[in-house]
Amino acid sequence: INFNYLTDCMNMDDHDPALDIGIKYEYKEEMKNICIYIPFLIRREDIADLGKCLSDNKEILNSIFNENYTTHNVETINFCNVMDKGVVVFSVYALDIQHDLQITNDFEGTIIKIKAKKPEEDCAFKIYYRFRIETAALKEMKNVYTPTNNVLSSSFERYSYVDFRFNDYRTLDTGLIEEMQKKTNVSIFIEKFHFLLITKAQIQVMASEEYTERSLNKELWNAYYQDFGQENLIVANHWHKKAKEKEIKEVSLLIKFHENVCTNRTIAVYVLILFALTVLFNS
Repeated sequence: INFNYLTDCMNMDDHDPALDIGIKYEYKEEMKNICIYIPFLIRREDIADLGKCLSDNKEILNSIFNENYTTHNVETINFCNVMDKGVVVFSVYALDIQHDLQITNDFEGTIIKIKAKKPEEDCAFKIYYRFRIETAALKEMKNVYTPTNNVLSSSFERYSYVDFRFNDYRTLDTGLIEEMQKKTNVSIFIEKFHFLLITKAQIQVMASEEYTERSLNKELWNAYYQDFGQENLIVANHWHKKAKEKEIKEVSLLIKFHENVCTNRTIAVYVLILFALTVLFNS
């Protein structure tokens, strides 16, 4: 499973953040739906498919998976086979947001239920979905705080953090846990977990968990996300885990941000403080 959180990298400061979710699973006959709980209120119109983008753009596909794949469209319009050296390794399915997803607002959040599609005859049994949630509600993922003991610091620096939790049952509503524990619902074995924080390079990122970072080629990635700020260098910070003998049951990431801020307001504050100090020393 893959999560991409895009924040502070848009062409407008008040632009809504985005959360991209990618799921690769092996189809089983008994599978009916894949359910994901998001702790925010999401509407159907906040969700967009990304599978079609990956199927149509091999460069984006290979950049996401860090591979040298080729693609081959099959007769069924929503499926596209991804091939490695001529062998089909998985199939991308372009979601029909209106018909393939069931959206339920409950337990102070949203349950997204995705139909588990049976692969076509020419497709792999490993299926990949990818979709984007873009809404102002995702701003709650990032918490901003400012130091209170230093006027200059709080005016010219911004501090914030993201507390990202995956399968953290301790924080879930008891009613949701009871729903998950019903016999008809089975937890999925997680083999790989990826979290990418995509933001502008001017922001200093700090985390206790080890991560890698790389700059994104905006000329390429604009085909995937059209709202990157044109003047900003965009960086992807990447955390990942891989199951060994045991599955990945839960993940908790605390990521801190530090950003220097220079706006008309901060300049005005600085001028006022400088003026006050000048008056004080001249009196």
